[in-house]
Amino acid sequence: MTHSCVLLLSIFLLASACSESMSTPTSTEAPTTTASANSSEAPWTTASAHLELTCGGYFEGSMGFQADRSQLTQDELTLLAQLKTTTGVSSCPTDLLGCDISITDGEGVVTTYGATAGDYLCSSNSPRLAYDSLKPFLDGVKCKYAKGTADVLEPDGCCLNGMFSSSNGTTTNINISVPAQDATHKITLLHCASANRLPNISMRLLAPDGTTVANGAPVADPGSDEACVQMEFTNLSQGTLVVATTSSFLPAGDFFLKFE
Repeated sequence: MTHSCVLLLSIFLLASACSESMSTPTSTEAPTTTASANSSEAPWTTASAHLELTCGGYFEGSMGFQADRSQLTQDELTLLAQLKTTTGVSSCPTDLLGCDISITDGEGVVTTYGATAGDYLCSSNSPRLAYDSLKPFLDGVKCKYAKGTADVLEPDGCCLNGMFSSSNGTTTNINISVPAQDATHKITLLHCASANRLPNISMRLLAPDGTTVANGAPVADPGSDEACVQMEFTNLSQGTLVVATTSSFLPAGDFFLKFE
């Protein structure tokens, strides 16, 4: 599933435990207006204009997805229309995959939900979505989880692909493929602009012969997404993206990659 999308601000992230003292980024931008969910109403309706979600767990790490209604495919809209609320189960097994979901209507009113595999409530006070009603949509979203792998990463501006740095630093090689090689593409690393992260992360793009095509440069205005490093490139159909952190990248844990 590939989208042509623009970078959207404001990220709602799921805090998840991690053996490497994982740090989960949080949004600094508050919604314009918030609303309480009504259990008698469908979460996603014809009035729904924007979706943001972040999912994560101990084993998977984090990933995010953001899209305006116009950026969603018809199949995605159909799956979102099948979302349902639930009262949840009042217990909390460990290491579950969970999601934070934010739906904005055409008037800018934001309604937030939580969803957890097994519909466990844990400590969340958010209205709950039935996980089984969300899972078909998640299965169709091809965004990379921080502790997962991607055979090939293609441009999809709706995806916040999860990246992970251990306490010893991590070098991650990602194969990329670009269907329209004559277009200009942009790769941005997010939630890494803090003083202890930005100096300790780098990004470069290699052509198939190993030569360097582009190097990431610091972002002048990080914004609420805390963008830290960015690159642009053209005339490349395939390559390898190398993202490296050092042991001084603190706190260790998740950050995100946007490929447009």
